[in-house]
Amino acid sequence: AAMDSALSADAVQLVAIPGKGFGVVARRPLPARTVVHVERPLVAASISGGVQCYHCLRPLPRGAGVPCACDRMFCSAECKATAVAHYHGALCGAGGGKVDAMLEAAARDDPKYAARGILVPWKMLGLALTAAAAAGTPPVAPLDLPPFCHLHRPTDLVQAGGSGGSDSGLYKHIHVAPLAVAWALYYDALGDKASALVQLPSNWLMEVHGATGGNAFGLPGGVGKPDGTSLASVGSYFNHSCVPNAIWVADAMGGASLSFTTQRAVAAGEELTISYAGDKDQSLRRARLAFQYGFKCVCPECEEEARLKAAG
Repeated sequence: AAMDSALSADAVQLVAIPGKGFGVVARRPLPARTVVHVERPLVAASISGGVQCYHCLRPLPRGAGVPCACDRMFCSAECKATAVAHYHGALCGAGGGKVDAMLEAAARDDPKYAARGILVPWKMLGLALTAAAAAGTPPVAPLDLPPFCHLHRPTDLVQAGGSGGSDSGLYKHIHVAPLAVAWALYYDALGDKASALVQLPSNWLMEVHGATGGNAFGLPGGVGKPDGTSLASVGSYFNHSCVPNAIWVADAMGGASLSFTTQRAVAAGEELTISYAGDKDQSLRRARLAFQYGFKCVCPECEEEARLKAAG
């Protein structure tokens, strides 16, 4: 219910679905090619290098843009004001106003991971510090703040008293090194404000990393522009199917946006699904879903494959 207001159209609704948490369901019959939802992401980031708006990732004309007090550029005064009010104001002066360039340089060898693993969490850290300053309290984990507290986290899938298993331990072990690097970069960047990191829960960065991995959508930057990563709100509630009835399209040319469209006719009450993985090989696809998203696919295609395998 907390995310219902973020729906861009009345064609769909968010509904609790057994075994899946929440999902997106059609309110009425929907023809093929119906746009059911469009949104601006909650957070978007890329190695912008001054060629994209720091907030919405819209490409900047050469030599144009609205400058900040630091080294970041925006496409408009509105984007600048939004960023400063929500997250950037708390971080703008860090590192002498050049901290974002430092973070981008540190991760330039892996730009795809940089956006998801370093730059998005950095902006979310700014959100936490901004909220703490407004409330006059110590900072809390970014994922405990609305609307992020309504997003799915990998830990939501852990059963009470469950084993977790070796796969869970492996997942955490693999990500220890990049998380440590990100934390060290943030600590150095914050300078005399670095104590704020110690006030946050020790697992905040791991939770942000996990939630970003499960709720993020890639943003193609276009010719000559870096790709980015966006953290969706309602978009993150579209569940996976290997035979999806909807597709999603991301765009940064007009400012970061995500749109979701039916691929075929969808009946009233039917869940709308998208594909999380592009692997054509089913075993590779299921392995990726289990590792990155933490679930075993039970879509019609996978259920039929399991039935045929059991039948010999």
